[in-house]
Amino acid sequence: MGSPPRQRLAGRLGRHARRARRRARACREARRAARHRARTRQRRRRRRPGAADPRRGREPAPRHHPRCRQSRRRQAERPGPRHGRGGGPARRAHHPGACQGNRPGRQGCRHRRRRCRPPPFPAALALLRLRPGGRRAWLRAQGCGRIGRRPARASRGRVVTAGTFTTADGCALTFDVGGKGQPVLWQHGLGAPLDQPVEVFPQDAALQRVTLMCRGHGASELGDPLRLSIAQFAEDALALLDHLGVEQATVGGISLGAAIALRLASFNAPRVAKLVLARPAWVDGPSIERQHGYHVAAQYLEQYGAEEGAERFRASPEFLEVLAASPDNAASLIGFFKRPRPDTTIALLSRIPLDWPGVSRARIEAIRQPALIIGNDQDYVHPLAYARELASLIPGSRLAEITSKTIDRAAYVAEFRDALAGFLSDRGGDR
Repeated sequence: MGSPPRQRLAGRLGRHARRARRRARACREARRAARHRARTRQRRRRRRPGAADPRRGREPAPRHHPRCRQSRRRQAERPGPRHGRGGGPARRAHHPGACQGNRPGRQGCRHRRRRCRPPPFPAALALLRLRPGGRRAWLRAQGCGRIGRRPARASRGRVVTAGTFTTADGCALTFDVGGKGQPVLWQHGLGAPLDQPVEVFPQDAALQRVTLMCRGHGASELGDPLRLSIAQFAEDALALLDHLGVEQATVGGISLGAAIALRLASFNAPRVAKLVLARPAWVDGPSIERQHGYHVAAQYLEQYGAEEGAERFRASPEFLEVLAASPDNAASLIGFFKRPRPDTTIALLSRIPLDWPGVSRARIEAIRQPALIIGNDQDYVHPLAYARELASLIPGSRLAEITSKTIDRAAYVAEFRDALAGFLSDRGGDR
């Protein structure tokens, strides 16, 4: 055992050595930080926004990702140099590549992980916030919503989403989902935009509206024109329910949407809880005479184009016959000449009006789901007689006769919503 003075001397030397090592480590870190700050300042001077890179002869990458909220703060508003929360030169120097996309080795950066993550691709689920003022503007876009990272809530607290899925034959179709509650597959008519089914759907009920934009409608692809049929549209709607994980839903629609719903209720009865047929254009066979105007409109559009075709079609006997019976149907026919994709419109009008749901009278009488049929007078393409006949064929169905849009559009929308809300909220009629 050594003497006490030697022990004290060894202890003092050990403490001095540890202090020297700590001071040397701190000096190395300070020099490294100074070199890093110098390189960062030099890099900023060389790469001004909008200036070319003198070393590589090309436009430099943006210093911050467009979605980075940190980059939107003004320089004067940023905190001073420190390694705490917030911005500042020291923070940016500490994260030199944090705001420039997916750089390997930066996955642990808290700033990048929270604020600089690149936005999802458009094919992913689009989530957007709908406001009463901007609602129609978005609906006219027919499924092209703003991309977000989490579900946004509308003014009434209803979650609104839109997205795209691909069918078995490779056709990309868009869909729109609004609200929370009982799922309702609610389909549009031939050539109609998304706001047609949304306008008459109950807004205050605990319902989740699911609308598929059929092939050639909205932002959905047309696919193979030879596959355009009501049966194919019904198959696509069933594929959408599978895509969303909906085992059973209320199914309904307007005009073409009613034909799709009728086919689903007949051939896929376990998937249909309730049935809504609004302004049906078919019963148990083709309705070529009533829908001949669509076929003629397609011929004028293909032969003369949009502007000249519309002028010539207005003078045709087919259009004048529809105009005399239903001005609303006549306005819909003229609207086909204003659609953005004429080739798609021609393909739809050349095939769908000649088709029919493919549900025989016997199969209609065998439907056992609770059903609501909505019809109105002064409608050339959707006669009230068709709605009454379907109501007489489906056992226990309800018939709601509402005001025509030709007479009063506001009353039409209000009565449509009331009839639909009363039927969907009635649980006593479920079987």
